[in-house]
Amino acid sequence: MAAGLQATYALPKSISAQRVKHELHSFTTSEPLNRSFKVLASVVDAVVEAEQLRVVQFCITAGRPVHRQSIMLCNLQCCNSDAPRDSLDQDVITRADAHKLAPIPVANEEQIRTVSAWGEEAQADLARLRTGLVGAGSVGGLIGDALARTGFQDVMLIDFDHIEKHNLDRLAYATRADIGRLKVEVQAEHLSATATAEPFTAEPLVASVYEEEGFRAALDCDVLLACVDRPWGRYVLNLIAYAHLIPVVDGGIAVRTNRHGKLAAADWKAHTATVGRQCLQCLGQYDPGLVQAEREGMFDDPTYISGLPKEHPMKTRENVFAFSMSCASMQMLQMLALALAPLNQPNPGAQLYHFVGNTTEAPKYETCHPECQFPALTALGDNCEIIATGIRKSQVKKHL
Repeated sequence: MAAGLQATYALPKSISAQRVKHELHSFTTSEPLNRSFKVLASVVDAVVEAEQLRVVQFCITAGRPVHRQSIMLCNLQCCNSDAPRDSLDQDVITRADAHKLAPIPVANEEQIRTVSAWGEEAQADLARLRTGLVGAGSVGGLIGDALARTGFQDVMLIDFDHIEKHNLDRLAYATRADIGRLKVEVQAEHLSATATAEPFTAEPLVASVYEEEGFRAALDCDVLLACVDRPWGRYVLNLIAYAHLIPVVDGGIAVRTNRHGKLAAADWKAHTATVGRQCLQCLGQYDPGLVQAEREGMFDDPTYISGLPKEHPMKTRENVFAFSMSCASMQMLQMLALALAPLNQPNPGAQLYHFVGNTTEAPKYETCHPECQFPALTALGDNCEIIATGIRKSQVKKHL
């Protein structure tokens, strides 16, 4: 039990079930994932509404990383608030019991080659992860395909953008007929048509992860794959990785041309932000000084963007489909390593590849800078008292 987390909530008789769910969401774990809290909240929901009970005590222990069914829910005991805390039962809901909450999927003929690589148990673990895909651009589109074809059953798609003509050289799921449509809606249709799992759900959400609706949807996932290219979204995902303990698998592509317009450098990277590993800010994935600039709407101001130097992160937007393919593969492999822990090796480190020169740097296994604020926010959930969400400025302008 030492590896678990334990919490006791004193519940007034008038407390709403929604408040219980909110409290549970703010007390989540990382290498087990927080999807089990939704199951637990549904149990508490029924208890709170049916009984006049005041104390819910529960404990969570972890099995493999990134596998909600390896989380054993134990010590779920509702009792009168006058009962001594040490009198609560210590019964454990075992892994076998947990399987009843989310039945083990049966691998089908379409998944034979995939299952042969790691076995039916691992496939069942992967299939039941609720995976959040944040960003439906070129990399997010390819990762979505990988999730659907690998047999994942439940994918949340978070993006607010529309498909434009200049996207067609990089969006694997879009055609000319889709120009003007919402990316997540087109991607959800595409994934539903190509998924190998039965049943399969691709839930599109038209929002940014820094908007309240997108933020709360991200908290309902077991693992997040970050495919965003602006600082505010990465800042919010970084907060989720530590305060809410949901692993964030992030990546990025940087392309540079010389003064003659020729390719001079193309680099892409992948890494996982979670407790015990380096956060996205310390990895240099976003400049904290630019987060506020984006919150103030400066990045949606053409005059402001035009005045930035050529090498500014908001101006380096070049990309190629093949580069996205490689970056998407690196991120997908980061997530699979975390979920499967092959030969007990869940951490491939922070990875960086240089296309020009064909060089792969040695993986890095570093932790955050001593002055970084994010490790101190570990497991605080909403109690971290950081208001990271806001209103998308383009939405404000649309309604003016």
